[in-house]
Amino acid sequence: MRNRILAIVGLVILLIVGYWALNAYTASARATELAASMPVKIKATNLVSAEGIVVPAQRATLAFKTGGRVVEILAGEGDAVKAGTVLARLDDGILKNQVAQAQATLNVAQKQLAQLRAGGTPADRQAARDAVAAARAQYARVKAGPTTDELAVLKANVDGAQAALSQAQFRYDRIGGAANPFGGAAPESLALQQAFIALTAAQAAYRDALSHPTESDLQTAQAAITQAESALARLDPTAEALALAQAQVDQAQAALDLAKTAAQDAVLLAPFDGMVAVVAIDVGQVVGPGTPAITVGNLSKLRIETTDLAETDVARLSPGQPVKVTLDALPDQVLTGQIASIAPRATDYRGDQVFKVTVDVSDKTGLRWGMTANVEIGAAQ
Repeated sequence: MRNRILAIVGLVILLIVGYWALNAYTASARATELAASMPVKIKATNLVSAEGIVVPAQRATLAFKTGGRVVEILAGEGDAVKAGTVLARLDDGILKNQVAQAQATLNVAQKQLAQLRAGGTPADRQAARDAVAAARAQYARVKAGPTTDELAVLKANVDGAQAALSQAQFRYDRIGGAANPFGGAAPESLALQQAFIALTAAQAAYRDALSHPTESDLQTAQAAITQAESALARLDPTAEALALAQAQVDQAQAALDLAKTAAQDAVLLAPFDGMVAVVAIDVGQVVGPGTPAITVGNLSKLRIETTDLAETDVARLSPGQPVKVTLDALPDQVLTGQIASIAPRATDYRGDQVFKVTVDVSDKTGLRWGMTANVEIGAAQ
């Protein structure tokens, strides 16, 4: 009886152990099967995702450096252009007049310098030296004032005019003077008037001589010397005169260059070979300096630039890392590429600090400027 009980107990224990082993094996198999059915995923910490946009590697939004009215637009959207092609012009009438005026000023300065360098003939120089000597002698005479002999002559003129007036008065009085009703028509009356006028003139000349030289006399005489010396200097220039003339030429040339630059600012040129993408101005429109006018891009060199790559991810990226790119416009196309560059400075994007990452892709088929892209980068751990 006892052996039967022990056998039953052993059987129960065996059943319990078998049931436990079977359950453990079944759970392990199910876990293995479930794990095998699930796809392998890259850890989220190893994947950096960002939105991007397709752009030309070489692009520029052009603007006039000066303001004015648009008079000509020579390229339209979609036009291929070469570097240096004129794209648009402003009204430059005033600027061209300024260039012409500056050119005329330069011509005069250059001519004066050439004449100064050429000098004059020996006869010209001698004549100019004689003129200087004469002007200086005249200044000395003016400064010294009238001589004694000149004053004596003038005083004698006054005395002679006074005596003539007395004689004329005597003859007029002899015919009755003012009491004679016909005296005003007599020759004696006319002679008296002429004698009075002659005396007045003689007295004025004498007084004028006594008052000289005046400051005005000296300034006039000095001006004559300066003019004569300048004429001589032009015939036989000094080093200082040549340097001054050269400086005037240089100044005029600088003004001309500045005027030409200002005139060129009214012309918009293509900075490189490419295609016109946007024309934001119209003929007749008045634009200010720096107003965006025409956008040009080189569509042969398209790339992807991220727009929202977070600053928390940029530290794990470096140039050369592989990149996978998908495009909203081309959902069935997956592009591969690599990081070409990472911006050294963050920019603000909707309140967040983001870094622009530039991606070069190997296949540019179907890409167009402005397409949106999704960028995935396998980042370093």
